[in-house]
Amino acid sequence: MSSSIEEMAIEKAKNEILKLQLMLSNRTCATCDNRGVPYGDCPWSPDQGRGSPPVPTCHRFDNWNFKRAIETQISQLEAQQKRLEEPLIYDKLCKQMSSAKISNDYQELAEQFHEISTYKDASQKAAECERFAKSLLYDDLCNAMNTTTTSQHYRNLAMKFREISTYKNASQKAAECERLAESLTYDELCKEMNAAKTSNDYQQLERQFLKLTTCQDARSKAAECKHFAESLIYDGLCKEMNAANTSSDYQKLEKQFLELTTCQDAKSKAAECTRLAKPLLYSELCDKIDTATTSIQCRELMMQFRKMCNYNDSEEKAAECEQKAREIEQSQEWKNMGRCYRCGGKLSFFSRKCKSCGHKN
Repeated sequence: MSSSIEEMAIEKAKNEILKLQLMLSNRTCATCDNRGVPYGDCPWSPDQGRGSPPVPTCHRFDNWNFKRAIETQISQLEAQQKRLEEPLIYDKLCKQMSSAKISNDYQELAEQFHEISTYKDASQKAAECERFAKSLLYDDLCNAMNTTTTSQHYRNLAMKFREISTYKNASQKAAECERLAESLTYDELCKEMNAAKTSNDYQQLERQFLKLTTCQDARSKAAECKHFAESLIYDGLCKEMNAANTSSDYQKLEKQFLELTTCQDAKSKAAECTRLAKPLLYSELCDKIDTATTSIQCRELMMQFRKMCNYNDSEEKAAECEQKAREIEQSQEWKNMGRCYRCGGKLSFFSRKCKSCGHKN
Protein backbone atom coordinates (compact mmCIF):
# COMPACT_ATOMS: atom_id res chain seq x y z
CA MET A 1 0.00 0.00 0.00
CA SER A 2 2.79 2.39 0.98
CA SER A 3 4.53 1.60 -2.30
CA SER A 4 1.53 2.70 -4.34
CA ILE A 5 1.27 5.90 -2.29
CA GLU A 6 4.94 6.67 -2.98
CA GLU A 7 4.44 5.98 -6.68
CA MET A 8 1.48 8.37 -6.71
CA ALA A 9 3.56 11.04 -4.96
CA ILE A 10 6.38 10.56 -7.51
CA GLU A 11 3.92 10.86 -10.39
CA LYS A 12 2.46 14.00 -8.85
CA ALA A 13 5.94 15.56 -8.51
CA LYS A 14 6.68 14.73 -12.15
CA ASN A 15 3.44 16.37 -13.31
CA GLU A 16 4.16 19.48 -11.23
CA ILE A 17 7.64 19.75 -12.75
CA LEU A 18 6.21 19.46 -16.26
CA LYS A 19 3.62 22.17 -15.51
CA LEU A 20 6.25 24.54 -14.17
CA GLN A 21 8.55 23.91 -17.15
CA LEU A 22 5.65 24.59 -19.51
CA MET A 23 4.77 27.77 -17.61
CA LEU A 24 8.38 28.90 -17.82
CA SER A 25 8.56 28.35 -21.58
CA ASN A 26 5.10 29.91 -22.25
CA ARG A 27 5.25 32.99 -19.99
CA THR A 28 2.49 35.52 -20.79
CA CYS A 29 1.65 39.10 -19.80
CA ALA A 30 -1.97 40.34 -19.65
CA THR A 31 -1.01 43.88 -20.77
CA CYS A 32 0.88 42.59 -23.79
CA ASP A 33 -1.89 40.11 -24.62
CA ASN A 34 -4.54 42.85 -24.57
CA ARG A 35 -2.50 44.90 -27.01
CA GLY A 36 -1.77 41.88 -29.24
CA VAL A 37 2.00 41.95 -28.63
CA PRO A 38 4.01 38.70 -28.00
CA TYR A 39 5.46 38.50 -24.50
CA GLY A 40 9.05 37.87 -25.59
CA ASP A 41 9.07 40.41 -28.43
CA CYS A 42 10.61 43.28 -26.40
CA PRO A 43 11.26 45.81 -29.24
CA TRP A 44 7.55 45.80 -30.12
CA SER A 45 6.20 45.88 -26.54
CA PRO A 46 4.05 48.87 -25.63
CA ASP A 47 6.18 50.42 -22.88
CA GLN A 48 9.98 50.16 -23.02
CA GLY A 49 11.82 49.74 -19.73
CA ARG A 50 15.50 49.45 -18.86
CA GLY A 51 18.04 46.79 -19.76
CA SER A 52 19.75 45.47 -22.84
CA PRO A 53 17.64 44.43 -24.62
CA PRO A 54 15.06 46.57 -22.79
CA VAL A 55 12.42 44.67 -20.82
CA PRO A 56 8.87 46.07 -21.22
CA THR A 57 7.71 48.06 -18.18
CA CYS A 58 4.56 45.95 -17.97
CA HIS A 59 6.58 42.91 -16.83
CA ARG A 60 10.09 44.14 -16.19
CA PHE A 61 9.85 43.39 -12.45
CA ASP A 62 8.23 39.98 -12.58
CA ASN A 63 10.30 38.69 -15.53
CA TRP A 64 13.52 37.75 -13.65
CA ASN A 65 11.80 37.13 -10.30
CA PHE A 66 9.21 34.88 -11.93
CA LYS A 67 11.88 32.82 -13.70
CA ARG A 68 13.95 32.46 -10.52
CA ALA A 69 10.91 31.41 -8.50
CA ILE A 70 9.87 28.80 -11.06
CA GLU A 71 13.38 27.37 -11.29
CA THR A 72 13.59 27.17 -7.48
CA GLN A 73 10.30 25.28 -7.37
CA ILE A 74 11.47 22.89 -10.07
CA SER A 75 14.72 22.20 -8.14
CA GLN A 76 12.76 21.51 -4.95
CA LEU A 77 10.35 19.18 -6.74
CA GLU A 78 13.20 17.30 -8.43
CA ALA A 79 14.91 16.81 -5.06
CA GLN A 80 11.59 15.61 -3.63
CA GLN A 81 11.13 13.23 -6.56
CA LYS A 82 14.62 11.82 -6.02
CA ARG A 83 13.94 11.28 -2.28
CA LEU A 84 10.72 9.45 -3.10
CA GLU A 85 12.29 7.33 -5.84
CA GLU A 86 15.41 6.26 -3.93
CA PRO A 87 13.67 3.69 -1.65
CA LEU A 88 11.83 2.14 -4.59
CA ILE A 89 15.00 2.00 -6.72
CA TYR A 90 16.97 0.58 -3.78
CA ASP A 91 14.45 -2.21 -3.17
CA LYS A 92 14.24 -3.00 -6.88
CA LEU A 93 18.05 -3.21 -7.21
CA CYS A 94 18.33 -5.43 -4.12
CA LYS A 95 15.84 -7.89 -5.66
CA GLN A 96 17.73 -7.85 -8.97
CA MET A 97 20.97 -8.39 -7.08
CA SER A 98 19.69 -11.67 -5.62
CA SER A 99 18.83 -12.96 -9.11
CA ALA A 100 21.91 -11.68 -10.99
CA LYS A 101 24.01 -14.43 -12.58
CA ILE A 102 26.60 -12.88 -14.89
CA SER A 103 29.25 -10.20 -14.43
CA ASN A 104 27.50 -7.71 -16.73
CA ASP A 105 24.37 -7.87 -14.54
CA TYR A 106 26.38 -7.04 -11.42
CA GLN A 107 28.27 -4.26 -13.24
CA GLU A 108 25.00 -2.60 -14.31
CA LEU A 109 23.63 -2.91 -10.77
CA ALA A 110 26.81 -1.33 -9.37
CA GLU A 111 26.37 1.68 -11.67
CA GLN A 112 22.74 2.10 -10.60
CA PHE A 113 23.61 1.79 -6.89
CA HIS A 114 26.22 4.54 -7.39
CA GLU A 115 23.45 6.85 -8.67
CA ILE A 116 21.71 6.59 -5.24
CA SER A 117 24.93 6.32 -3.24
CA THR A 118 23.64 8.65 -0.47
CA TYR A 119 20.69 6.37 0.37
CA LYS A 120 21.26 3.83 3.18
CA ASP A 121 24.11 1.43 2.26
CA ALA A 122 23.82 1.90 -1.51
CA SER A 123 27.55 2.68 -1.87
CA GLN A 124 28.42 -0.59 -0.04
CA LYS A 125 25.97 -2.46 -2.27
CA ALA A 126 27.68 -0.92 -5.32
CA ALA A 127 31.08 -2.10 -4.06
CA GLU A 128 29.65 -5.57 -3.39
CA CYS A 129 28.24 -5.75 -6.93
CA GLU A 130 31.58 -4.68 -8.37
CA ARG A 131 33.31 -7.41 -6.38
CA PHE A 132 30.84 -10.04 -7.62
CA ALA A 133 31.22 -8.74 -11.18
CA LYS A 134 35.03 -9.01 -11.03
CA SER A 135 34.82 -12.50 -9.53
CA LEU A 136 32.49 -13.80 -12.23
CA LEU A 137 34.47 -12.08 -15.00
CA TYR A 138 37.72 -13.54 -13.64
CA ASP A 139 36.24 -17.06 -13.64
CA ASP A 140 34.85 -16.59 -17.16
CA LEU A 141 38.21 -15.37 -18.46
CA CYS A 142 40.07 -18.26 -16.80
CA ASN A 143 37.67 -20.74 -18.43
CA ALA A 144 38.09 -19.00 -21.79
CA MET A 145 41.88 -19.31 -21.48
CA ASN A 146 41.55 -23.10 -21.50
CA THR A 147 39.54 -23.13 -24.76
CA THR A 148 41.17 -20.30 -26.73
CA THR A 149 43.13 -21.36 -29.81
CA THR A 150 44.03 -18.10 -31.61
CA SER A 151 46.46 -15.28 -30.82
CA GLN A 152 43.78 -12.60 -31.23
CA HIS A 153 41.54 -14.27 -28.64
CA TYR A 154 44.45 -14.36 -26.18
CA ARG A 155 45.07 -10.64 -26.78
CA ASN A 156 41.39 -9.90 -26.09
CA LEU A 157 41.57 -11.92 -22.86
CA ALA A 158 44.72 -10.04 -21.83
CA MET A 159 42.93 -6.71 -22.29
CA LYS A 160 39.99 -7.89 -20.13
CA PHE A 161 42.31 -9.21 -17.42
CA ARG A 162 44.03 -5.79 -17.40
CA GLU A 163 40.64 -4.17 -16.68
CA ILE A 164 40.47 -6.10 -13.37
CA SER A 165 44.22 -6.09 -12.71
CA THR A 166 43.76 -5.44 -8.97
CA TYR A 167 41.65 -8.60 -8.50
CA LYS A 168 43.59 -11.71 -7.37
CA ASN A 169 46.34 -12.54 -9.92
CA ALA A 170 44.59 -10.93 -12.92
CA SER A 171 47.73 -8.99 -13.94
CA GLN A 172 49.74 -12.25 -14.06
CA LYS A 173 46.96 -13.86 -16.08
CA ALA A 174 47.09 -10.92 -18.51
CA ALA A 175 50.86 -11.39 -18.92
CA GLU A 176 50.35 -15.13 -19.47
CA CYS A 177 47.73 -14.44 -22.18
CA GLU A 178 50.08 -12.01 -23.90
CA ARG A 179 52.86 -14.61 -23.82
CA LEU A 180 50.58 -17.29 -25.28
CA ALA A 181 49.35 -14.83 -27.93
CA GLU A 182 52.92 -14.06 -28.99
CA SER A 183 53.78 -17.76 -29.05
CA LEU A 184 50.90 -18.48 -31.45
CA THR A 185 51.81 -15.41 -33.51
CA TYR A 186 55.40 -16.68 -33.71
CA ASP A 187 54.21 -20.05 -35.06
CA GLU A 188 51.96 -18.29 -37.60
CA LEU A 189 54.84 -16.06 -38.77
CA CYS A 190 57.15 -19.06 -39.15
CA LYS A 191 54.57 -20.68 -41.45
CA GLU A 192 54.27 -17.46 -43.47
CA MET A 193 58.06 -17.28 -43.64
CA ASN A 194 58.20 -20.68 -45.35
CA ALA A 195 55.69 -19.44 -47.94
CA ALA A 196 57.26 -16.00 -48.51
CA LYS A 197 58.48 -15.29 -52.05
CA THR A 198 59.23 -11.57 -52.40
CA SER A 199 61.45 -9.10 -50.57
CA ASN A 200 58.33 -7.21 -49.41
CA ASP A 201 57.00 -10.41 -47.80
CA TYR A 202 60.24 -10.90 -45.87
CA GLN A 203 60.45 -7.22 -44.84
CA GLN A 204 56.91 -7.32 -43.47
CA LEU A 205 57.68 -10.53 -41.56
CA GLU A 206 60.85 -8.93 -40.15
CA ARG A 207 58.80 -6.04 -38.69
CA GLN A 208 56.27 -8.46 -37.19
CA PHE A 209 58.97 -10.65 -35.61
CA LEU A 210 60.55 -7.57 -34.01
CA LYS A 211 57.24 -6.77 -32.28
CA LEU A 212 57.40 -10.08 -30.35
CA THR A 213 59.08 -9.30 -27.02
CA THR A 214 58.57 -12.58 -25.14
CA CYS A 215 59.84 -15.02 -27.81
CA GLN A 216 63.59 -15.53 -27.48
CA ASP A 217 64.08 -16.66 -31.08
CA ALA A 218 62.05 -13.77 -32.58
CA ARG A 219 65.04 -11.46 -33.15
CA SER A 220 67.06 -14.15 -34.90
CA LYS A 221 64.05 -14.87 -37.13
CA ALA A 222 63.78 -11.15 -37.89
CA ALA A 223 67.47 -11.08 -38.85
CA GLU A 224 66.92 -14.15 -41.06
CA CYS A 225 64.00 -12.44 -42.80
CA LYS A 226 66.13 -9.34 -43.35
CA HIS A 227 68.88 -11.45 -44.92
CA PHE A 228 66.42 -13.19 -47.26
CA ALA A 229 64.83 -9.87 -48.24
CA GLU A 230 68.18 -8.24 -48.98
CA SER A 231 69.34 -11.29 -50.96
CA LEU A 232 66.29 -10.97 -53.22
CA ILE A 233 66.85 -7.21 -53.53
CA TYR A 234 70.53 -7.87 -54.35
CA ASP A 235 69.59 -10.24 -57.17
CA GLY A 236 67.17 -7.68 -58.58
CA LEU A 237 69.78 -4.91 -58.45
CA CYS A 238 72.32 -7.09 -60.26
CA LYS A 239 69.82 -7.59 -63.09
CA GLU A 240 69.18 -3.83 -63.23
CA MET A 241 72.93 -3.23 -63.25
CA ASN A 242 73.31 -5.32 -66.43
CA ALA A 243 70.62 -3.20 -68.14
CA ALA A 244 71.85 0.22 -66.91
CA ASN A 245 73.04 2.62 -69.64
CA THR A 246 73.19 6.09 -68.00
CA SER A 247 75.20 7.58 -65.15
CA SER A 248 72.04 8.30 -63.16
CA ASP A 249 71.08 4.59 -63.41
CA TYR A 250 74.43 3.55 -61.93
CA GLN A 251 74.32 6.26 -59.24
CA LYS A 252 70.87 5.10 -58.14
CA LEU A 253 72.04 1.47 -58.03
CA GLU A 254 75.10 2.50 -56.00
CA LYS A 255 72.88 4.00 -53.27
CA GLN A 256 70.63 0.93 -53.22
CA PHE A 257 73.61 -1.47 -52.95
CA LEU A 258 75.00 0.53 -50.00
CA GLU A 259 71.65 0.10 -48.15
CA LEU A 260 72.15 -3.69 -48.11
CA THR A 261 73.91 -4.50 -44.83
CA THR A 262 73.73 -8.32 -44.83
CA CYS A 263 75.13 -8.96 -48.34
CA GLN A 264 78.93 -9.20 -48.27
CA ASP A 265 79.34 -8.39 -51.97
CA ALA A 266 77.04 -5.30 -51.85
CA LYS A 267 79.83 -2.78 -51.18
CA SER A 268 81.96 -4.06 -54.04
CA LYS A 269 78.93 -3.85 -56.34
CA ALA A 270 78.38 -0.26 -55.20
CA ALA A 271 82.03 0.54 -55.99
CA GLU A 272 81.64 -1.08 -59.41
CA CYS A 273 78.58 1.10 -60.08
CA THR A 274 80.61 4.17 -59.15
CA ARG A 275 83.37 3.10 -61.56
CA LEU A 276 80.92 2.45 -64.41
CA ALA A 277 79.05 5.71 -63.81
CA LYS A 278 82.15 7.95 -64.14
CA PRO A 279 82.87 7.58 -67.90
CA LEU A 280 79.18 7.97 -68.72
CA LEU A 281 78.89 11.03 -66.47
CA TYR A 282 82.07 12.49 -67.96
CA SER A 283 80.72 12.07 -71.49
CA GLU A 284 77.32 13.59 -70.54
CA LEU A 285 79.00 16.62 -68.92
CA CYS A 286 81.29 17.19 -71.90
CA ASP A 287 78.24 17.27 -74.19
CA LYS A 288 76.60 19.87 -71.94
CA ILE A 289 79.56 22.29 -72.10
CA ASP A 290 78.77 23.30 -75.70
CA THR A 291 75.05 23.78 -74.97
CA ALA A 292 75.48 25.79 -71.75
CA THR A 293 74.36 29.38 -72.35
CA THR A 294 74.35 30.91 -68.86
CA SER A 295 77.01 31.36 -66.22
CA ILE A 296 74.91 29.39 -63.73
CA GLN A 297 74.85 26.34 -66.04
CA CYS A 298 78.61 26.61 -66.58
CA ARG A 299 79.37 26.83 -62.87
CA GLU A 300 77.12 23.80 -62.16
CA LEU A 301 79.10 21.81 -64.75
CA MET A 302 82.33 23.05 -63.16
CA MET A 303 81.23 21.71 -59.74
CA GLN A 304 80.26 18.33 -61.22
CA PHE A 305 83.61 17.97 -63.00
CA ARG A 306 85.45 18.74 -59.75
CA LYS A 307 83.47 16.04 -57.93
CA MET A 308 84.90 13.43 -60.34
CA CYS A 309 88.21 13.47 -58.45
CA ASN A 310 90.75 13.90 -61.27
CA TYR A 311 89.03 11.47 -63.64
CA ASN A 312 90.70 11.89 -67.07
CA ASP A 313 91.01 15.65 -67.65
CA SER A 314 88.07 16.56 -65.38
CA GLU A 315 90.10 19.33 -63.70
CA GLU A 316 90.86 20.93 -67.10
CA LYS A 317 87.19 20.63 -68.04
CA ALA A 318 86.24 22.27 -64.76
CA ALA A 319 88.62 25.16 -65.51
CA GLU A 320 87.16 25.41 -69.03
CA CYS A 321 83.64 25.68 -67.59
CA GLU A 322 84.79 28.32 -65.09
CA GLN A 323 86.42 30.34 -67.88
CA LYS A 324 83.27 30.12 -70.00
CA ALA A 325 81.17 31.28 -67.03
CA ARG A 326 83.45 34.31 -66.55
CA GLU A 327 83.24 35.16 -70.26
CA ILE A 328 79.43 35.01 -70.19
CA GLU A 329 79.36 37.21 -67.08
CA GLN A 330 81.80 39.71 -68.68
CA SER A 331 79.75 39.77 -71.88
CA GLN A 332 76.58 40.45 -69.89
CA GLU A 333 78.30 43.23 -67.97
CA TRP A 334 79.45 44.94 -71.22
CA LYS A 335 75.95 44.58 -72.65
CA ASN A 336 74.44 46.24 -69.58
CA MET A 337 76.94 49.12 -69.99
CA GLY A 338 75.82 49.66 -73.60
CA ARG A 339 79.06 48.35 -75.10
CA CYS A 340 79.82 45.51 -77.53
CA TYR A 341 79.09 42.24 -75.75
CA ARG A 342 81.97 40.57 -77.67
CA CYS A 343 84.90 42.86 -76.96
CA GLY A 344 83.55 45.67 -74.80
CA GLY A 345 84.17 48.28 -77.47
CA LYS A 346 82.05 51.36 -78.02
CA LEU A 347 79.04 51.12 -80.36
CA SER A 348 78.10 53.39 -83.24
CA PHE A 349 75.08 55.49 -82.29
CA PHE A 350 73.03 54.77 -85.45
CA SER A 351 74.24 51.40 -86.79
CA ARG A 352 74.92 49.79 -83.34
CA LYS A 353 78.16 48.35 -84.77
CA CYS A 354 81.21 47.96 -82.60
CA LYS A 355 83.87 50.51 -83.47
CA SER A 356 86.61 48.05 -82.43
CA CYS A 357 85.55 44.68 -83.92
CA GLY A 358 82.81 45.81 -86.32
CA HIS A 359 80.26 43.31 -84.91
CA LYS A 360 76.64 44.49 -84.99
CA ASN A 361 75.04 44.24 -81.55
